[in-house]
Amino acid sequence: MRERVEQGLFLEGGEAGAEEGSFRLLAEKDTVELAMEKIFYLGMMIAAGLLFGLQSPINAQLSRSVGVLEGSFLSFLGGTLVLGIAVLLFGKGHVGGVFGVPAWQLVGGLLGATVVFNTILCVPHIGVLPTLMAMILGNLIMGCIIDHFGWFGIPVNLFTWRRFLGVLLVLLGLFIAFRR
Repeated sequence: MRERVEQGLFLEGGEAGAEEGSFRLLAEKDTVELAMEKIFYLGMMIAAGLLFGLQSPINAQLSRSVGVLEGSFLSFLGGTLVLGIAVLLFGKGHVGGVFGVPAWQLVGGLLGATVVFNTILCVPHIGVLPTLMAMILGNLIMGCIIDHFGWFGIPVNLFTWRRFLGVLLVLLGLFIAFRR
């Protein structure tokens, strides 16, 4: 028998267990396991951020050799080839389902191309750090809006003074880093 207690925790045992003192606390998901999972995903995003930090100056150098639009195209072409091979080897989804999705769900590639183009254009003029910090600031602002309103099926996470302070600190960091 399980009895619900505060914060999604359960006691397992029942009356016989109570007499023997053998109740044990069960979490809906083991707390340590959940923490490790979150750390894993945070680590993945830190690694992605490091790679993105490399991508910007590499793409800027490519654009010096072939042109800004051409560099953007070649960057996306390389990524498309790698992802195409990954889909062929490991894909378990249904690519043909693309014809049944709403058009707005296909905008991601356009948004990504705009991001790559903007970084290629901006890095030579303002440097890698200010470019990435400005992009991160934009990401944070959009993330706050999406979380606050629960767009795209994301659970609502209201914009609080703590979130405001976090975004403000990044903005201040951008001003500090951008001053020459």
